[in-house]
Amino acid sequence: LAGHFIKTISQKINITYTDFIDSTFTGSGNSIMIDEQQASEISFIWCNFTNLRIDDDGQISSCIHSILSSENGFLFNVEYCIFSDCRYNGLSQVLGNVITIQSQQSDKSAIRQVKFLECIITNNKGNGQSGAVMIDLLTKCTINVVDSYFNENSGTEANDIWIRSTNNPTELNIINFNTSYSDSVQSHIVTINEDQEQTFDLNNFPGVIFVSNKTMSGIRDGSRDNPYQKILNSIIELNYTSKSVHMPRTIYILDDIWDESLLSLSLIYPLTIKSGLIDDENGNRISGSIRPFNEHIYMDPIDQSSSLTIISCIFNGLGVDGDLVNHLIAAYYLKRMVLIDSIFQNANVGIAAIFFNQSQADATFIAQNCKFLNLKSIQYTTWGILQTCSDNANYTVQVTGQQESTTFSSHIDFIGVGTVKQEGLALLLIEQCSFNLIDKVITHIPLISAIRGLLEINNCQFGSINESKLGSSVISCSAQCINIIIFDSIFSNLNSNLTNENVKASGIIVIELGSKTSVELSQCIFLQCIDSSSNSSISSGSICFYFQPQVQKYSNEQEFDNNFGRASVINCQFTQCQGKYTGGIYFGDNVIPISAQNNIFTLNSFTSQTDQSASDIFFASKELLDQSGGILFVASGYQYKQVSGSTQIGEVKIKDVTTNFAEYLNCITTKGTNCGDIPCGGNKGTIPETCLIKDSTEDSSELADPDKVDDDSFPIGAIIGIILGVL
Repeated sequence: LAGHFIKTISQKINITYTDFIDSTFTGSGNSIMIDEQQASEISFIWCNFTNLRIDDDGQISSCIHSILSSENGFLFNVEYCIFSDCRYNGLSQVLGNVITIQSQQSDKSAIRQVKFLECIITNNKGNGQSGAVMIDLLTKCTINVVDSYFNENSGTEANDIWIRSTNNPTELNIINFNTSYSDSVQSHIVTINEDQEQTFDLNNFPGVIFVSNKTMSGIRDGSRDNPYQKILNSIIELNYTSKSVHMPRTIYILDDIWDESLLSLSLIYPLTIKSGLIDDENGNRISGSIRPFNEHIYMDPIDQSSSLTIISCIFNGLGVDGDLVNHLIAAYYLKRMVLIDSIFQNANVGIAAIFFNQSQADATFIAQNCKFLNLKSIQYTTWGILQTCSDNANYTVQVTGQQESTTFSSHIDFIGVGTVKQEGLALLLIEQCSFNLIDKVITHIPLISAIRGLLEINNCQFGSINESKLGSSVISCSAQCINIIIFDSIFSNLNSNLTNENVKASGIIVIELGSKTSVELSQCIFLQCIDSSSNSSISSGSICFYFQPQVQKYSNEQEFDNNFGRASVINCQFTQCQGKYTGGIYFGDNVIPISAQNNIFTLNSFTSQTDQSASDIFFASKELLDQSGGILFVASGYQYKQVSGSTQIGEVKIKDVTTNFAEYLNCITTKGTNCGDIPCGGNKGTIPETCLIKDSTEDSSELADPDKVDDDSFPIGAIIGIILGVL
């Protein structure tokens, strides 16, 4: 970004509960720029500034740069805020890397105050005077930093805070900071008054412990110089109840390889396990390596409210062909789990690489910038990556959120057999992830499976340039799911072949709809997706929607099905996809095709020689197609692309109708006029005899009279009217 998130000259500024994250600024851009020469009151409360970077020599702080009036006075207040992982990537800077507060010289009496209360300021680095905060006032000012925590900040003169003012030593000394902590490299705080310079070093935070297996000559006290030998023994010391209880407890691993297994781990307060090794030249932390025995971490917190954060660690299994491990991490009744910049790899998984089970309403699972590599399962019922079980929480893979809002994760690579399983009732959001298989390994379980709840997939990649063979669908959803959204994702070179007998449906995406299920796919690409299953009742190379009727009994003992699922596929592309009955989209019986608009098809095909099929779109229910507006509305914007040297055109068909509607729909889309009359069977209502498939007369007569009532039946027209009236 070349500008700012916020630029203001207002006299009163109050910013609360706001996230400023994951951005890089160029030139003179930064997150917030304040230039106010009147008396001002500025407050930041419960804000989060994370992963903000300046990418050139622009002389400005990445988070907040304030130029204030000494003549008229100011109040600058920061409470309960986080400033983390912010970088200045230029060659030189005379400001603070994160926050700079400046004012001109003045001898005039005015209220001037800067206060930080219970803030967390960690891992901020660059070439500024201060790694984090710079206060350059050239006048007297009341400065207090209360109950705050600094860690891993790095600047040229002071790592945490650099202050220049005209305060004398009785007005500005260690008392102004002595309730705060720092684990940055010393010196922590530098103050300058004309030619006098003072240096203050804060106490180490009791919530930080270092561990290492290296030989120590001194007494192990958990410091960086004398680390403890075991994580499990260190956790006891982190369960203190003294001041700064709200601050995160962190254990740093100083070794390249860590073999300890943490079984029956119980936490009272949130815990972070993090690599304590140095950053590389790009500012990324070099990961330590962790190898599990059965579960590396097995947690059953005693108060059901703790959280676990893992940062920059590698979890190595015992090899994809090695001994079975149940989990790499298993957590029960945990309120929050966060995985950042970590790798989980090389394991033969018995249950799930990550197991997170929580019944609390605000539980959260978050994974950011992680990789899941070479994880294999020999059991068809096993899930290689993540299994979540919750009735009330929202889960996001590469991201997971809370009940009120969703937290997004990104850039996670899943490579292996089995990935994500959703068994909770709430949202599973998967964003900016890639899913691939290990070479020559065939998975017999879906890469993503949703048993119930809500599923959203956004901007993901499934498959690669090489063909991936699957013994299952890629995405499978059951009728207990309420809302399914798949957006802006790519499915390429995928070949599913279900060998189980009596398979209901097969394809790359298979969704069983229930009466409360709503499905929407948009802006997706399907390239060379193939379903080779021979035993399935319904088969599509790309997308298959089907419905399992639920029979209901009424007081008159009549039984009938009044349930319909709803599905739409819009703005998608299907190229060289093949299935038994269609290569593109199959709308099954009792599936209301809300929309199949603006889709593009190229060289798709089907393999069936005897059944009613279509290369691009097949509608199994004309009644429900008509109820949705008819084929002209539902399939408007349809196009097929002809390839040079090929005469193949697309196919769009309706069950029991001989007509191929593709050429007419394509003409309407590309030319708009002079396309002739709608082909036989395209109008709403009954199917004319002239285009009715033979042996379908009996079915057609029922379609022609939707209100016909037999002794043992219920009028289907009335059923549809009831359902759509409810919808």
